[in-house]
Amino acid sequence: MAATSNIIWNRRQNRTVIDWAIKNIFEDDNHYDGPEDDAPDSFRGPLRRVFDNHQLVNWYGIITMDKDEIDNLHYFEDSDTSKTSPIPIIIWQKSRLRQLIDYNTYMKVDQNTPINSPEDWLSFDVLAFREYTVTVWNKSTNRTPPTGNSTATATASSSKVLAFKKGIKRDPTLFPVLKTDSNFDPWRRSTETQARAQGVYEPLDSTYKPTTAEDKELFSEKQIYLTSVFEKTIKTSMGQSLFREYQPVFDAQSIYKGLCDHALNSTGADIDAS
Repeated sequence: MAATSNIIWNRRQNRTVIDWAIKNIFEDDNHYDGPEDDAPDSFRGPLRRVFDNHQLVNWYGIITMDKDEIDNLHYFEDSDTSKTSPIPIIIWQKSRLRQLIDYNTYMKVDQNTPINSPEDWLSFDVLAFREYTVTVWNKSTNRTPPTGNSTATATASSSKVLAFKKGIKRDPTLFPVLKTDSNFDPWRRSTETQARAQGVYEPLDSTYKPTTAEDKELFSEKQIYLTSVFEKTIKTSMGQSLFREYQPVFDAQSIYKGLCDHALNSTGADIDAS
């Protein structure tokens, strides 16, 4: 990759890379509560407003922030800051920023492939970055796991995990796509059927909590797999909101439970209105 330092970028280069990262790495401009196609051209997602509030216009400054600086990021709903309280950066975007900073160091130190120039960042491999968050960052001590999950370690995998990885061939493309809330029930039935067939049903059971260390490690693998499935199959506004919230910790169980709760509440509201 090119050796140009981030520090000497001009204003246009910084803005171009920041805009690209906000859209493609942080998916911030997709954070619209209504139908995505109805989002106005001027819509600014929460992270863009965070960057604007702190006048973060230098990409090098963003990717060298420390933990305390990230934790203190916030924005205001009103331009008159005296009228509103500060709103902190969204949890999953905070995790994504930390992951990106670690990934930048990983590429430079461990892979000897530094990401330096604007051209490097504009050709950034988002899929490779996501794989890193699962296989490297997710297994480090940087991540606090959700309740009921275990942090995968660098030690040898348990026999159950090895059997899971070497067992039946799993095909994420066989899972159905949820495009509308009205299609939830058939989608749920097909998803649960496919999850059972592929041996990954436990994250779809909201009452399931692994107890042994081996079962926790296996459950974590299934959580990661189903989270990757949901990334491709959940297209509703609520579903994508839940995915953004729980994807950084690969908590497919909470994503699915949230969808079920939303469907149940929506059905109840329809009945009350009739």
